[in-house]
Amino acid sequence: MKRLHKFTGQFVAASLLAALLIAVISISSPSPSFAEKGGKGGGNGGGGSSDPPPVMYSTHTIPSTGNSYVRGMNNWGMVLGDDDNGAFLYDSTNDAFHSLDFIASLGAQLDALTGEPGWWFKNSAWTINDLGEIVGSVANPDDSGYRPYVLETFLSNNPLDWSLELLPDFGSVQATALDINSHGDVLIRYERPDGTREMCLYNPWEDTAENPQDPVHLNLISTSHAELNNNGQVAGIYVQGTAFLYDATSDSMELIDINSTSRDPRGSIYGLNDSGQFVGAAQVNSGKKWTENSIYLYTNGVETIVEGHHFILSSPGRALNSDSDVFYIKYLDREVNESYLVRDGQTWKLNDLVSDGNLASNVLTMSERDNTGFPQFVSISDRRAIILTPFIP
Repeated sequence: MKRLHKFTGQFVAASLLAALLIAVISISSPSPSFAEKGGKGGGNGGGGSSDPPPVMYSTHTIPSTGNSYVRGMNNWGMVLGDDDNGAFLYDSTNDAFHSLDFIASLGAQLDALTGEPGWWFKNSAWTINDLGEIVGSVANPDDSGYRPYVLETFLSNNPLDWSLELLPDFGSVQATALDINSHGDVLIRYERPDGTREMCLYNPWEDTAENPQDPVHLNLISTSHAELNNNGQVAGIYVQGTAFLYDATSDSMELIDINSTSRDPRGSIYGLNDSGQFVGAAQVNSGKKWTENSIYLYTNGVETIVEGHHFILSSPGRALNSDSDVFYIKYLDREVNESYLVRDGQTWKLNDLVSDGNLASNVLTMSERDNTGFPQFVSISDRRAIILTPFIP
């Protein structure tokens, strides 16, 4: 699925930045350079020990309100999440915070698109790509139905530059856009009349009056969350204990047994990179209840990274990047957790890489590696969203 787009001046600038970013990813060795960031990594992990960390992590608190959660981030330091005021976008490079439901120009666009006032973004902005395009769903005034949308920011901090578009809902009152790649392909989930869920790929920039394009339906029985990469591949859970990897280029579906422990796992997919690798968490029935977990990486075969009690990944954050870095969380109790980074065969305990380890205890998403060779993270601590940036001490 190739990209056709409106060629505004702002989009051209954003496209050039994204092209530069993709070029850096493709030609770099294990340490691609994006923005000038810095960080902290290392320590002893739940899956093994590592050499002393070559980096540490600085912390920066996002100025959100009340109880905060993070949905995703792109490689330009733009963080997407929600707080007590609904969905927000935070540009860490320019320290610019935007509550989507409090932007008058967006509200006016939404009223015009829906034909009635009162629609809102609620807590449903799911993903942001490296072009600054956001997808999610907007709720109707009584919160009984949802429509998927795409919001173009053009990497601009001025909401007057932003453009909102509603996406097809396929007759469903429960439809949302889960993911968007750098080509503008959007992964949409909706409910069929019988209550089962379906997913499709749709590109609003290709679907024009002159050249109408039909969405690509994945024909799934039921699924909750899935991940989309820049090659048109989609990974998710097909049925209990079985993952799927769909390839839009060849219109092929691969079903993958994730039962690496010879028991009966269930779980979700939490990251898919452009090499077709994906990472997931499989809950395992130990006999009485679902108490054990394995974190696994699929690369033409299932490889278990860590297995035991209370190892999880955070939904729907990106737990895998293009360098095959993986993060996961070990829950110790209600107050104390530990986050780990698996990188180049070594496991780093992120809590040990910041001055206050609690700030790194609940990592929700990460970026590609920056010029230090380590990724950025966003964590939640005491209801606050914290950006963790690597630096060489």
